[in-house]
Amino acid sequence: MCRHPRGGAGESIVDAVALDDALSRLAELNPRQARIVELRFFGGLTNEEVGRVLNLSTRMIEKEWLRTRAWLSAELGGNQGEDGEASP
Repeated sequence: MCRHPRGGAGESIVDAVALDDALSRLAELNPRQARIVELRFFGGLTNEEVGRVLNLSTRMIEKEWLRTRAWLSAELGGNQGEDGEASP
């Protein structure tokens, strides 16, 4: 499992190595989604700001962000599809 207890009320943090591995896999599968994660998660940009950077609509960024978060959650939580892979 990729989560480690942080020591309070059932909270946990994601293993940084597991996150880096998942982002590397995502970049291979879908570079645009990986870039959205970088801008949102590490850059702190809003969906609107990411859309301006990538020249995409805010709605497209919202859709991609939801899909990408679900994929990352499956990757980091160990939930996989029928073929053994989570798809972005």
